[in-house]
Amino acid sequence: MVVGSLIAIPLTVGAAGMALADDYSASSATAGPNGTYADRVVSAVDDEGNAFYLRQQVATGPGGASSNTVAAYAGDDHPHHHNHHGNYNNDDDEDYDGDDQGAAFLWSSNVAGPNGASSAEIASSAGDWDN
Repeated sequence: MVVGSLIAIPLTVGAAGMALADDYSASSATAGPNGTYADRVVSAVDDEGNAFYLRQQVATGPGGASSNTVAAYAGDDHPHHHNHHGNYNNDDDEDYDGDDQGAAFLWSSNVAGPNGASSAEIASSAGDWDN
């Protein structure tokens, strides 16, 4: 599933102990009498050329709350593939041949207020991923 996998991308980059060739991250948060706002951006290219991007924004206020996420991945690993050993290392996966190329994108928006709630999502992937 693309949605769960893209959310897991930053965890994969951080938890898998990848050596990152290039990376960028920034975050900010504010709070005041009218609400809160937080913004986070993470972008990285690992030493094998796989590229990751994530931006998350959340806001709360007297009228409700909202969150937005944009995530993207391009490379030759399966960011969404969680193998039977419980990790994201594809080397242990007998179905993974190491030559797969792919890309994935996710956009989601959630809003809730006193008059109701709304949620929207766009997710897509392309490439040689068959799992």
